[in-house]
Amino acid sequence: MFEPTISLADAAEVSPAADSWSDRISNQIRFWLRNRLALVGLLIIVLVILAAVFAPLIAPYDPYERDVRNRIAAPSSAHLLGTDELGRDILSRIIYGARVSLMVGGISVGLATLIGAPLGLIAGFNSRRLDSLIMRVMDALLSFPEIVLAIAILAILGPSAANAMIAIGIVYIPIFARTIRAPAMVESHREYVEAARASGATNRRILFRHIAPNTLSILIVRITISLSYAILAEAALSFLGLSASPPTPTWGRMLKDGQSFMQQAPWVAIFPGLAIAITVLGFNLLGDGLRDALDPRTRK
Repeated sequence: MFEPTISLADAAEVSPAADSWSDRISNQIRFWLRNRLALVGLLIIVLVILAAVFAPLIAPYDPYERDVRNRIAAPSSAHLLGTDELGRDILSRIIYGARVSLMVGGISVGLATLIGAPLGLIAGFNSRRLDSLIMRVMDALLSFPEIVLAIAILAILGPSAANAMIAIGIVYIPIFARTIRAPAMVESHREYVEAARASGATNRRILFRHIAPNTLSILIVRITISLSYAILAEAALSFLGLSASPPTPTWGRMLKDGQSFMQQAPWVAIFPGLAIAITVLGFNLLGDGLRDALDPRTRK
């Protein structure tokens, strides 16, 4: 943004940039300390990520190792969360399953961001004709229920973890495009954009050097919230057998395999379901906290 020129005398009264950044950092720290639910969400996500990264060190057993003598064993000191129908340790499979969920969710949301956000910026900044063309394509994608569209894409591409990333990413492209389009339209009519245009800046420079940074806070919140939905979508596709193939541990498939033992051994399905619910809750709490932290209108 363009700022008015100030004299040296006025500059002496302005606080140094370091003080400004220190004030911002201290304000953020105070906000996060007050927002305990956001801290809980951040802690959950950090723990899930650490578990996924250090799975070989944390998991007590090989997630593929079968122990037929201990099939559907109840939780005990040997198997903290019990074993499944093949005698595999549920805790180990949940820890390794976090890798699949985070990988599919992260890459699919990244794909949606890289395609949807620029489309939203272009639609919000350019002429009505281009805006209308882009948004009608996005509306066509949004007209299908998310899971139905993902299943249709996987029916064409074939079931696999890589194709699940592509399918979920395509499903979320219009969400990101619509999320970024509205603030881009608002920013494109700001005075600093007119000043940049008057100074000879190209449309590309205005769009990516001036407008895009001012939509970043909205984009960060959208990414965080979308990660929770992407993990849910991956679990649903795994439940239907359309994501990573067996014996790769995925939370959705573990939930599906455990539903047949709900009366005999409910822990086989309960613990993978809890892993999904807690992770999604963590991303939602973190997203709400980021929204409040990055939106000055919510601060007191």
